Amino acid sequence: MTMSDVAAQMLSILVSAIGLVIFRVIAKYLPEDPEPVPRPRRRAAKNDDSDDDAQV
Repeated sequence: MTMSDVAAQMLSILVSAIGLVIFRVIAKYLPEDPEPVPRPRRRAAKNDDSDDDAQV
């Protein structure tokens, strides 16, 4: 391995480590699980024959 190969690998490791640290810092300040929002139930659609896309 030449010195440039070693330098490239060291740079790659450094960039990966910085990315991991940034990810950990962001994850630390985000809430873990937001409270679930209750959604109102939809009423079932009535079955009528007035559909425009009904095939004949």
